Amino acid sequence: MTSGHARGTQEEQEKYFSDACDNVRKNAFFMQQQLDAENLQDALRYAATMINELRTSKLYPSRYYEVYMNVTTQLAHLEAYIESEYKKKAASDVTAANVW
Repeated sequence: MTSGHARGTQEEQEKYFSDACDNVRKNAFFMQQQLDAENLQDALRYAATMINELRTSKLYPSRYYEVYMNVTTQLAHLEAYIESEYKKKAASDVTAANVW
């Protein structure tokens, strides 16, 4: 059995890839909605669901890499939000310390 047959036909590959991209896109959208609402807990839940799309052996390496890059790009939004919140917290802590 060749490695191509182990992962399925080209049509199956396209379906796996399409499903994975759709799930990443959907969860990225909901993650961003939760970040906009300042609901980090739910945003992290959607991020974790999005990351779970990487737990597959059904995709060819080139297609897997595309899904990986999509997930990584979306996680950059989460990283920016967390960094922003950290800086706000640090600034408010400095302001509060200056009051005393």
